[in-house]
Amino acid sequence: MKTIKHFAWIPLIVFFACKKPFNSPNVIDTGIYLAMTNSKGVDLLNPVNPESYKPDSIRIYYLKNGKKEEIYIPNLDYPRKFVIKKNNGNNRYFLQLFLDEGTYDREITTTYIQWNSQKEDTIRCEMNRYLSQNTVYCEKVWFNGILKFDDATQSTGTNWGDGIFHRLIEISHGE
Repeated sequence: MKTIKHFAWIPLIVFFACKKPFNSPNVIDTGIYLAMTNSKGVDLLNPVNPESYKPDSIRIYYLKNGKKEEIYIPNLDYPRKFVIKKNNGNNRYFLQLFLDEGTYDREITTTYIQWNSQKEDTIRCEMNRYLSQNTVYCEKVWFNGILKFDDATQSTGTNWGDGIFHRLIEISHGE
């Protein structure tokens, strides 16, 4: 009989342990892809290029309550909220960046990318929160004030190298 009493608590423990907060989305889709070249078309993310942006020098900041906050979350796979990868289909490198998801629907969040001590860009994104689907989704992206992606017109993605990239932005940084 004692054993039955102990097992009676298991369903309650499982129920409360597995419950998620209401405002915690199941799907967070805030990633964008940046392909960076200089004015001569040289890939600024290719590590063999001496002029390339070095991952150890890149810093990401989110604008929170009017202040820039550097992002570093050591327990994440990408603690600085970005990763640089090579596209084998075109031998180009790209930076995958995870933008600030914000806190409310249709919020326009601001993320700063500091490439090095001389170069910084501003990325703004309109976040859509589909509460019925428990999803946060980046719907529009502005790069330095210029609209570069709008899901209403570019929802199928861009065929680039060996894949289709949703929210791929190709940028030329002048010299």
